[in-house]
Amino acid sequence: MNTLIAAMRRVVLITGVAVLASLVAAPGFAADGDSVTWKDGLKFKSADGSTAISIGGRLHTDFVWLSVDDDFKENVGDPDDGTEVRRARLFVSGTLYHSIDFKAQYDFAGGIAGFRDAYMSLNSVPGVGYVRVGQQKEPVGLEFLTGSNYITFMERGVNTVFNPDRNVGLRMENSTSNNALNGSLGVFRRADPQGTSTAEDGLDAAARVSGSPWYAEDGRKALHVGVSGVYSASADDTLRFGARPEVHFLGRLVDTRAIPAKSSMLVNAEAAVVVGSFSAQAEFALDRLDSEPLEDPTFTAWYAYASWFVTGESRNYNRKGGVFKRVKPKNNINTKDGGGFGAWEVAVRISAVDLNDSMASGGEMTDITLGVNWYLNPATRVMVNYVRADVKETGVVNAIQTRFQIDF
Repeated sequence: MNTLIAAMRRVVLITGVAVLASLVAAPGFAADGDSVTWKDGLKFKSADGSTAISIGGRLHTDFVWLSVDDDFKENVGDPDDGTEVRRARLFVSGTLYHSIDFKAQYDFAGGIAGFRDAYMSLNSVPGVGYVRVGQQKEPVGLEFLTGSNYITFMERGVNTVFNPDRNVGLRMENSTSNNALNGSLGVFRRADPQGTSTAEDGLDAAARVSGSPWYAEDGRKALHVGVSGVYSASADDTLRFGARPEVHFLGRLVDTRAIPAKSSMLVNAEAAVVVGSFSAQAEFALDRLDSEPLEDPTFTAWYAYASWFVTGESRNYNRKGGVFKRVKPKNNINTKDGGGFGAWEVAVRISAVDLNDSMASGGEMTDITLGVNWYLNPATRVMVNYVRADVKETGVVNAIQTRFQIDF
């Protein structure tokens, strides 16, 4: 608890200092014409437009009810229902003097505070795009790079079992002039949530290429395709992969444990289509290990889903980054004047992971998820998911979970 309190104090101090410093130092910030506005978050902008600062955060609170079959009870146990604060984050981000972007974000969920982004970028570099240094996501996968505020289901698909998390490194990204094609690559050292690593923590090299060959009506009609890859050098000649069902409250139900391997090579293919209120999305991941005693096992995972906005909205495709962004209801909830009913979305997903190959035996799992999302306004969402996870030779677990989400 003392660690959490100390971390919160540091974030508040860092946020305050950053904002005050930018207000004082930025050209024109002390003059008439400065602006403080709300656009899905609190934003400060200097009079000459050279500097802008945003302050925000997110809170995701989950409730989970579980039931399991007899086989699951015998092999794993009978898990309890429960609640958790899935994410509790604060951040400060912005642009300084036109050319430098930055973000510092801290997550307090789980009682162990840590960075969930801490980087600076040099933007608009001719022929390069932007160059980002610090703790950040490695460029792999569509759903992984789409922010947790904007994913369709409460948890990402099981293909992310192979994805590295945020790590400290250097990343470059650029797009064509019409943003129809995007490319990103980087080199990273694996680090803990505090952004700390040593020379023995292992290295990753990651790259992603994505594009939208079809894009119309400001993204209400779009086709997205992409492929990414990550080469990971093992830190201690072992690797481990484990996946939860798409219920964060549960632990890993398939798990290779630590197995001998010098490195791994992940390849992830992605595709999505948006046609008005309907969208579909899928990814397939294959990870091959360099492991002589296990004869180079290859693991796979995939998901496919479809969603439909009953109220006529559309998923917001960001062509430049090749990801999805914030959904904005046509009619926000308005309890004061009795108007508006928000946006309603229904979705279904099937996913599977196979961690059995060669001499490795991590298990197999297939998930089916049904989801309903209620967007009260652009910053508030209520989610309900039903998940059925069938773990081969282990049993079946059913979960009903709901999330109350606010972000700004």
